[in-house]
Amino acid sequence: MPILRLNSAPAGLELHGSPASAASAIASAARGTGPVMILIHGYKYDPGCAPFSPHTTIFARTRHPDTSTHMQWLPHLGFGTGDRNEGLAIAFGWRARGDIWRARRSARVAGQHLADVITRIRARAPHRPIHAIT
Repeated sequence: MPILRLNSAPAGLELHGSPASAASAIASAARGTGPVMILIHGYKYDPGCAPFSPHTTIFARTRHPDTSTHMQWLPHLGFGTGDRNEGLAIAFGWRARGDIWRARRSARVAGQHLADVITRIRARAPHRPIHAIT
């Protein structure tokens, strides 16, 4: 399945669960075909906190027994079908736990990181449409 898991972190943009360069991963993923779909979670998720990580709940590839109440969005959007032109899904995580004011501060930084992701994809693949779901 063409999915890139990115997080907005205090030190900048990072690959979820990997020390590899996010910039290199974005450049490589942008080489594909099909649309780019960016999935952005809402309040109360945090990719750094396992029980609340969107990467293991709403952005998961398969339904986890402990998260049966969460909808798995990727299959419903056509990702994981095996079609070579299905595009690229970017699961974009950011720290949205805590009170609403903390989430608001985090959202400002996450927005800047998201703009960086879109700019990098557009520079590498100007022909690919980019969509976002929040």
